[in-house]
Amino acid sequence: NLMALDLRFNPELTNIQALFENPGIGAGDIVELRHTNVSCTEQARLAEKGVEVRTELFSSCATATRQR
Repeated sequence: NLMALDLRFNPELTNIQALFENPGIGAGDIVELRHTNVSCTEQARLAEKGVEVRTELFSSCATATRQR
């Protein structure tokens, strides 16, 4: 099973719907979203699945997701 997915440095990335539809991504997994344009709402939805979402340290989404 996938435990970590690194999507960093992908500024064109905005749509992560496939991650929500993938039953293999959930609690205990890590998704790196630094330097992407994924919305705060989508980051929060992913975190609600138990995924550790990693974004910029001083992101405007700091209250919506777990930051690393």
